[in-house]
Amino acid sequence: PNVSFFCNSNETLKLAENFFNNNKLTYVPMGVTECRDFNPKRVDANQFFFLGRIAKRKGVSWFTSQILPNFPDKKLLIAGPISDKIEFEKILKSSQVEYVGTPSETEIIKLHQNSFLTIFPNLVDDLNIDFEGFGISFIESLANGGLPIASIHQGLNSASLSGQIGVCLSDNKSTNWINAINTLENKGLQHRKKLITQGQNLIKDNFLWEKIFDSTMACLLYT
Repeated sequence: PNVSFFCNSNETLKLAENFFNNNKLTYVPMGVTECRDFNPKRVDANQFFFLGRIAKRKGVSWFTSQILPNFPDKKLLIAGPISDKIEFEKILKSSQVEYVGTPSETEIIKLHQNSFLTIFPNLVDDLNIDFEGFGISFIESLANGGLPIASIHQGLNSASLSGQIGVCLSDNKSTNWINAINTLENKGLQHRKKLITQGQNLIKDNFLWEKIFDSTMACLLYT
């Protein structure tokens, strides 16, 4: 049939190529409406933030057991729906963790901007069909004025432009995460501001809804 299929991550595109003709597939990323201004002077250098489903694949319990204890002065605020109660209980065993429920959009923006890092310690589970798609939360955190740090597995590779946006690690080796956080601390808040500004510029070039719409329409008109 003369049908086109649209995929919102390169990971999904790879899967679709196993079933559909390549010339019927189009990659259309997710996007944001705008990038927000932020005030680096309001950052709490001892606060990390996580927003997303509380599930094993998201890697928060891994972070609280392997990374957070190396930064005893820091706290981790987590927000989002609890889809795995066992995972949630593991996370709350850390005295450095506080669950803040499901905040409003205004509160989420503030948490992104005021936290030193927004974490995305995604894990890969080959036995689980649930995988990271485009990673829109990664883009949103930076568009809101926060700084994401992530293991760029699966769809996060698309969202980060292959590691150009945010602080990107290729794996979940504890030493790599600890070294990356220490390096950010040593370089200071001005360096952090520079990374956010650079990332927001890339988002404006690649992930604004208006530009995505225009490029998608152009692709459809000339194919």
